[in-house]
Amino acid sequence: EVLVHLGFLLVFAGYVLGSGWGARVQDLSLAPGGQREIESLGLRLKVESTEIKTDQMGNDLDTVSKVILTDLAGNEIKSGTISINHPLIAGSTVVYPNGNIEDSSLQVEVEGQGVFALSGESRVQMPDGRGLEIRGFLGEGQKWGKKEGPGVFLTLSGKDGSGLFTGFLGFYPAGRSAQFGSANLNLVSIGSTKIAAFWVHRDPGIQLVLMGALI
Repeated sequence: EVLVHLGFLLVFAGYVLGSGWGARVQDLSLAPGGQREIESLGLRLKVESTEIKTDQMGNDLDTVSKVILTDLAGNEIKSGTISINHPLIAGSTVVYPNGNIEDSSLQVEVEGQGVFALSGESRVQMPDGRGLEIRGFLGEGQKWGKKEGPGVFLTLSGKDGSGLFTGFLGFYPAGRSAQFGSANLNLVSIGSTKIAAFWVHRDPGIQLVLMGALI
């Protein structure tokens, strides 16, 4: 009885420490080969590979990812494979898997500048210094006024990052090409894929929780 109650007390104490003095960064999504700086925690998360396991009906069972956790200088803190009930734990830092999300991507041609690939929150810089970034997607069958998906809202920004023009490119009706100020844009393709999602917690009580669970 003493051990059982001690285990519960350690778990509770760990929870209190994590809630009062911890930090949580949620809704991170990364494709294989991608990385994201988490400045509030002084960390960088890299994803080497992702495997989405499904049942015979195609329903998601688990999202298994190989990840590397480093500091902002690039020094590796810990690496490993994470999945349901198997987070990556490095001291008081825990990287939890949070399933996967649908990530849309596209290729757009800018006349005189070339063809550029964009996805998620990415921003690409063109040779002339201006940038392109995604504002939002319309899926198949979705409508916004006279605009119909599949399509994408894009912003053409200046060299300083300020927005210059925002417009829509789609496949129909007749929306594949558009004029963004002095730039002619042409939508080449739109696709989607599933990418892994993560939560990263700074939890000073995690070791107490693990010890209590073990007891």
